[in-house]
Order: sequence, then C-alpha cells, then structure tokens
Amino acid sequence: MDILPIRPQIKEGESLSGYLMRSANLLYIDPKDLLKQICYEFNFHYSFSNMVGRHSYYVIAFRLDTLPFRFLNKDGFCYILNKFQEKVEGMTFANIFYKLGYVHDMNPNEYGCVLSNKLVGNFRRFCPKCLNEEGIYKLLWQVREIDICDKHKLRLQDTCPKCKSKQKYYSIELSENRCCKCGEDLGKIKQCEEVRYENIETQLGYYNDWLCMLNPKIIINNPIYGLTNEQSLAAKCMYVAQNQKAYFNSWENDILSKAITRNLAYIFNEKKKKHLVTLNTIFTTVRKKRISLEDFSRVKVPQSYINSLKKKDKVVDRIDANTVCLSPWCKYYGKNLAIKEFDGYSYKRRQRFNQYVCMGCYIVYEFNQVNKCWQTIDSKFFDNITKVKELFLQNMSIGQIAEKLSIHFYLINKIRGYLLNMSLLPDEYKGDSMNIPDNIVEQFRYLLSMKGEIRKLGKLVYGWNSLQYYYYYWLPQVRELFYFDKSILNNRVSNVKVYKNQGTDWNKELEIAIDYLWKNNININQLNICKTGVITLHYYKVNGMEGFVAKVRKLQQYMRRLEYNINMKIQISSYIESINCTRLTLKKLCSDLKISLDNPKNSRVGLKKWIINQIDQYNNKRKFTIQYQHKKQIEDIIVESFKNGIRESIRSISLKLSKGEHYIERSPELLEFTRNIINQYYS
Repeated sequence: MDILPIRPQIKEGESLSGYLMRSANLLYIDPKDLLKQICYEFNFHYSFSNMVGRHSYYVIAFRLDTLPFRFLNKDGFCYILNKFQEKVEGMTFANIFYKLGYVHDMNPNEYGCVLSNKLVGNFRRFCPKCLNEEGIYKLLWQVREIDICDKHKLRLQDTCPKCKSKQKYYSIELSENRCCKCGEDLGKIKQCEEVRYENIETQLGYYNDWLCMLNPKIIINNPIYGLTNEQSLAAKCMYVAQNQKAYFNSWENDILSKAITRNLAYIFNEKKKKHLVTLNTIFTTVRKKRISLEDFSRVKVPQSYINSLKKKDKVVDRIDANTVCLSPWCKYYGKNLAIKEFDGYSYKRRQRFNQYVCMGCYIVYEFNQVNKCWQTIDSKFFDNITKVKELFLQNMSIGQIAEKLSIHFYLINKIRGYLLNMSLLPDEYKGDSMNIPDNIVEQFRYLLSMKGEIRKLGKLVYGWNSLQYYYYYWLPQVRELFYFDKSILNNRVSNVKVYKNQGTDWNKELEIAIDYLWKNNININQLNICKTGVITLHYYKVNGMEGFVAKVRKLQQYMRRLEYNINMKIQISSYIESINCTRLTLKKLCSDLKISLDNPKNSRVGLKKWIINQIDQYNNKRKFTIQYQHKKQIEDIIVESFKNGIRESIRSISLKLSKGEHYIERSPELLEFTRNIINQYYS
C-alpha cells in the first residue's frame, strides 16, 4: 500500500479513527474501504486476522484508538500516513498503557481491565460547535466520565437531533459530519444542554487528569529499585491512600476498598497471578486525596513502607506484637494483653485451626495465611457494629436499619445483643424478657450437645426469641463455654462426623420433603426444604441437591401456570357466553373479571393470545348476527315500500334502521346487498 496522496495535518486532540475518516473524505473514498485495506496490509496479530469479516468496523476503529501498534505494523502504518510513531500514538490512548507498563506482555483482552471500562466504544460522541468549526472528532470525547466539551462548555451529544438515533463509531456519514441514518448535518445542532458551573469545574478536572495521562512528558511512575514497574505503582497508590504513613496498614486506608488493597498487596507476595493496577485505582487515589497527577508523580515511597509490604514467609502461630485487639470500643484496643488462643473448627474446611479472642470485647481473630494479615473471623459482623449502634441511638427500628444497611435482621439482633452486653447501648433497649436464667451455661451446654442450629434449638427447647438468644449468646460465661471448653468442641466435631456417616438415604429424604411441599402447594426451594426439618442446609449443599430441586421447582411453576391458564380459560369462556354487548374489548374483559395480563413477573403471553382470539371470534360472530338482522330489516323495508309504490334510497333505508344516513354506505357488504334488492324490485 502506497503513501496516501493527501495527508491532512493532525489537529489538537483528534482521535486516530477520526483522522482516518477525515483523510478518506479528502480522498473521496469510503472510510470503511480505507480501514479494510489497512487491516489487510498491516495487521500481524492473530486476533486481527480476518477481523473485517468477523467484527463490525466500529470494533476495529475503537481498537485503533486504544492501542494501534499491538495489532498493526507500526513502520508500514506510519509510512502511509507519513507521520512519526509518536504523532500517531498521540491520537490514541497508547501513552496510558506505556505509563502503566502494560504493553509488551499483556494480552489484548486485558485492555478493558486496565482502563476499567472507562471508554465509550460502541457509538460516537461529538460537540456540534466543534464539528462546525474544526470538523474533527476528539479522542477524549469517548471517555465515559467526560460529558462536556472543554472548549465550549456544552454537553456532548451522541444522537441525531432529528431522528434521535445513536451515531456509529466509524462510518462514511460521520466523515462528512452527517447523521448515519437520516443525513442531518450534526454541526448545525442549535439546542445544546447547558451545564451548571460546579459540574463544569468537575469535568475540567477530569480533562486535566486524562491529559496528564496522555502526555508522554509527565512520568506517573518512577520505578523503585528492586521492584517491578507494577509493584512500584501499587506501592505508590497505597502509600498515598494511607496518608503517606511510614508503614503499611490496611486498616488506615480509607480511600481504596479492602478488595483493591488486598489485590495490590498480592503483587508483592504472589508471583504467578497478576493483579493489574488499573487506571481507576490511580484516579480514585488522587481524586479522593485531592492532589494532582503531577504531585502524585513526584511522591517518593520510603523503603520502610516497601519492607512492610513484603510479608515474611514463616507462619505466625503465637501471640506477638502483631496480634492486637482491633475493636475501638475495647479497653485493650491496640494491645495484646487480653488476647487468648483457643482451638476453633471450620465446618467448611472440615478441620481445626487456631483462633484468637480478645477477652475484653470477645471478638474472634485469626491470622490469614493467604493474605498474611491479622483479621476478624466475621468481618460483616465486626464492620456493622458501629453503624448499627448509631442507628439504634437515632431511634430507628430493626426493619429500618435492615433496609438502610442491607443486612438481615438476625445479624442486627446479634449485634444488638453484643452491644447490650458490652454496655454500648442503654439498658432501655433490653426489653422486659431479658432475665438471665441461673443455669444459662448448662442450657447452652445442652443445646451444643444436640444436632442442628443452636438458635433454632433454643427457640424449640426454651422458647427464646431471636433477641433473647443473642443476648444470652454474648454473656461472658457463655462465651467462655464456646471458646475454652474442649469437650464442647470435641462433641460438635464428633456430631458432624457421626451425622455424616450415618448412611442416610438423602435422596429418599429429599423425596419426602418435596412430596410434602407439593401436596400443600408450598414453593419448592432450598429454604422451604430445610424448614421441613428433614434435611439440614449443610447436607442440602454437600449432597449436591441443587440441580434436582431446580428441575422440580420449574416443574411446579409449569404446573401452576398450566392450572392457572385452564381456570382462566374456563372463567373467560363462561363470561363470553353470558354477555350481550355490541363489541367486546380486552380492556373491558380484564376490567369485568378483575385480571391483569401485563404483569412482567408472570408469563401470560400464550394466555393473552388465546383471549384476544376468543374476543375476535365473539366480535365476528356478533357482527355477523347484527348484519343478518339488518339484511332482513332492509328487505322488509324495500318490500313494504314497493307495495305502497314508494321508491326507497340507500340513505332513507339507513334512517329507517334508526342509524345514520351513511350507515349502509360504510359497510360494503350491506351496501352491495341493498343495491341488489333495490334492483330486483325496481328494475
């Protein structure tokens, strides 16, 4: 492929795909043909082979705007444009990948992960005034979070004002600044939405961030000696998010989520799995800390912080300075004076493991061997303690708290019982039924010796409600029973083993539960099967019953729908036979029978078609009956007038039918019949 005879100058901010469309327009060729020829001549990546036949043109154009030289031969492509590589890449997002260091060893499918889906790649966005003045499509207009034009401060458009259709990413119409569907001039849109001042400031900040990332002169990441590029960038993000403290502590990081922090920390300790530092991670860090990317690029991470990120290989199996209480309300907060070790048991992993409890607040901890960090066993319970306390003090009900925090009311009662025992809530929240039995420890010991969920057993045996159970559950003497009585732990472990090896026919038990639910017309699902008491939730999952139950549930839904349709058809048939109206409509039928056929939760498509068919049959039959009666009346009128020597017209006959004078003329069948009768008698 030879060098293009006409090569326009690159305008500031222009995208590569927009430049190709503008070049094709000057050459009087279809931009699609130009793109197709480029793909055939210069592609070298396996995923780009025959891409024109397998993908839409907008997919190819979007990939060129993202990182062109991962698919195209840079020497040949730059030759036909007569441009240096830096100039071509300046029209794309390639500099972002270079700054993050994810170009040479990255699969093309990971591009979306790096950019965190921040780009709009399925349709073209534009500023009408810029199109009218410059005739270009800028690269940053395709950034999802950018909504305005930085030059005119107007909201970006993506639809035609005339036909309201979305504009394709790459087409011959766009090269001429026309709508892809109706051909309307996109540069002559007069009505553009104005943007408020505070939104303009935010949008201009987004522009500055992206311009910094696209500027090759600004180096975001200065590699740290002994670390890879990715590790250096991850360390800098966590260091800034942690207010530039000297040592790493995930609990002091209030900017990045725990999942992101964990993934970034993995980079220093995991060699096989890659965790990419995304653009979203960098933007979240600098924006929430309210610093510029230039300031971020000048941050230097101390060696003490890097050393704290690299975890030791040995397993921590003793109480030391790292195993401290993490509860701010505990008097031993930040200390290990009250930390005690006990033997725990994981029902998921089927094994014992070491756990630690603070005797000041009774929160249980463990050392996570994967993440090499000290953490609570039940993070959901621990994270919601302070939130639930504040909402209780605001006199909110349990239902309101559950809706606000999106947690189950059982968890709220568990936290409430904990708060009452820790004296974090006033005594007025206890209620009248909180008298502690003298033998409460023996009662819990008896419950722990039984099989099943302790809370349900407490309700069954002692009549405890949820609030009573969790209040007793957090009593100090009960907690010590759970943690330090080895006979309880051995008994619970042996119960699980014996119960597992009883040789119970779980398929038979499942049939009994399903038969009971089917006969009593109860929804067949996991929750109701476990409520029957025949099967516990644990063995429901262990024995792989989900697939069979899902099939039975679908069968039950089908039978219910079939029964419903049959009953509805009988009811509607009886209704149609009993009514006597000129014309029946679907709205009148639904109103009289008080039924709804538009509920999206129910499948009523087939039933609705049947009802419409029945209504049409009724209306056609009614119409035939009425026309037959009118024909007989018309014939009688003409015969009577003929005997009296009077000649009737079509309009006079219509009036004698007590209808309008044009009634017969509006019905072709009645009109033809009337003319034949008149000709028969008066010819």
